[in-house]
Amino acid sequence: MKRIFKYIVVFFVWTLSLVRRIIRGRRRISLSGSRCLIISVSGIGNAVMATPLIQALKVSCGAAVIDVLTSGASHATLFRGIRFCNSIYLYPKTGWDRLKLVHSIRRNKYDLLLLAFPTPEIHYTLLVLAVNAYMVISHDYGIYHPFFRFLKYVADHIISVNKNLHDIEQNANLVHNLTDHTFIFKSYPPFIISDLAVEQAQHFYRDKNIGMAETVCFIHPGSKRGTDYKRWPLDRFIALGHKLKDEHNLIVIVILGPDEEEHRNLFEQHGFITTLFSFSTTLAILQRGSMLISNDSGMMHVASMMRVPTVTIWGGTDMRRNGARGNKALNIVNDSVRCRPCVRFAPDIHCPAVQFECIQSISVDQVYQGMLQNGFLSIKQNAGKRKI
Repeated sequence: MKRIFKYIVVFFVWTLSLVRRIIRGRRRISLSGSRCLIISVSGIGNAVMATPLIQALKVSCGAAVIDVLTSGASHATLFRGIRFCNSIYLYPKTGWDRLKLVHSIRRNKYDLLLLAFPTPEIHYTLLVLAVNAYMVISHDYGIYHPFFRFLKYVADHIISVNKNLHDIEQNANLVHNLTDHTFIFKSYPPFIISDLAVEQAQHFYRDKNIGMAETVCFIHPGSKRGTDYKRWPLDRFIALGHKLKDEHNLIVIVILGPDEEEHRNLFEQHGFITTLFSFSTTLAILQRGSMLISNDSGMMHVASMMRVPTVTIWGGTDMRRNGARGNKALNIVNDSVRCRPCVRFAPDIHCPAVQFECIQSISVDQVYQGMLQNGFLSIKQNAGKRKI
């Protein structure tokens, strides 16, 4: 029954969007002075990788208004912090609230609506129809689901997905044909942390008796809940943390979020300092660090945006598409596992060999030696650069 209903919905959307495309015809706009809405509703890492597009639209292309529709409070904090956005809308959880939101943003009469990469879900395609922007640009998500070929007419322009391209450049391609500006990524836009978050971070460091001259190494042992194929074993994070404390006298702090909070007692039993704060306070604490060791996670991208050097331990995901780009970055990969990367676009993977061998087979010594050989263990705290 569900499948029949899905086919009915897809047929309805296809018919409506085709008629709409015929009536609208081919449209062109100038980005200068335009009113833009960006829909960015994937993970926090994807939100980070959408910020260079927002900066380019505002600074290089001269957009007058950039509003963002996003999916969570942390995402909203992120977009507010880069100071290029005018209004931030949170996508509601209930249907009635969603209808009220659509009615509200529809009145803004946007010139351009961009679906930040990746946004393959069908219900956001329906949202695009309801917002009724003058021009809509999206990627071709046929690689995600077969129904997309019936939904292409919702957008005025469909951009091909390049499987070997980083998400930052995938987003830049959305406006490639609308401007003479050549997009070259150099750095993430500056992020402004609130005074309250800075104050809370200062209190945290005072409470833990951590001085400004001490070198702080952060460990983030998680990723989105349910993505075990991205998670290095906890006991190896613990062993690596002890090695860094004992042999290099580093202050090791474990960053946890809602998807990892059940591991707090485990790390504290091993003598590690842990953090479990709001997103903004976590950022204020993080900017004091000399490095972050992490799986492929949103926190890795946040650290990269904050110009904190990153060490990323990779499993089945593709660092060409999702690697850290903001500062010094080291990628730890087991290239002897031939089937990786297997998670490029489809999240519902089934590991056919030894369960997630690509990340399970990476040893503590492999990560440690990589850090040693690439100068991460000679990094000293620069209190003046990231003072809080």
